[in-house]
Amino acid sequence: MNMDSTPVNPEEQLPSDTSAENSAPQVNESSESQEVSDTPIQDSNEKQEPVAEVVTAAPEAHDDEHHEEEVHIDMTEESHEELEAEPVEDFGQMSKEDLVLRMDVFSKENDVNTVKNRVQAARDSFQAIFNLERDTAFAAFIAAGGIKEEFDYKDALEEKFFDAYKVFQKRRSEFILGQEKIRTTNLKVKNEILLQMKNILQTEEDMSKAFNEFHELQAKWRGVGPVPPQNVNDLWMTYKLYCDRFYEFIRLNRELQDLEMKKISR
Repeated sequence: MNMDSTPVNPEEQLPSDTSAENSAPQVNESSESQEVSDTPIQDSNEKQEPVAEVVTAAPEAHDDEHHEEEVHIDMTEESHEELEAEPVEDFGQMSKEDLVLRMDVFSKENDVNTVKNRVQAARDSFQAIFNLERDTAFAAFIAAGGIKEEFDYKDALEEKFFDAYKVFQKRRSEFILGQEKIRTTNLKVKNEILLQMKNILQTEEDMSKAFNEFHELQAKWRGVGPVPPQNVNDLWMTYKLYCDRFYEFIRLNRELQDLEMKKISR
């Protein structure tokens, strides 16, 4: 299958003009124009949850340490799975003991991504209670003639709470790393599909065979999961380009067949 214009190599940099961006799906991050490569890319969507700073009048706490019969051209947008909204829990009305129990449950949750917001909310509530109690104890210590530098506040529940919090954070870090590996693998698979599409456009002469192979590649493409967000636009633009060119070739081929049939019928 010879084309008047050679398809763009998916590993070549694609122009990032405004029209191309409008045809490509939008992603949350601003996607830089870059090569579509097999190099693993950091998943910028997944980040370690920030740990809130604690500012009090008392000495620094140790919590920081815890802390047409046409060719079907599928134009499904690249998207990342959106999680369902987490249930709402009023952690502000819970005691420290209740918060310790909840954090222990969260630390054992199979899908850490379904509780990440509640984990942070529970942590904030526990820290607020802890800070208030520590400040109260500090004020009493100073009022009794104590020296600021000698103030030492211990809370057994704090240790239990943050031990469970650390377990959750460790498991979430492992989850994020696993997702990055999956996205990198998906990127390689999609680059391989694009290469096969390019080969069909450049070399396949049997239209029936080309049609079937291209359609199979489209179905395979749809079955591949998310890729690193930095590669979404470049992959999509190349995929759409190949689909558009294949569709155009089908149209031109049919026009040529119609002309031949008219010549024969004369």
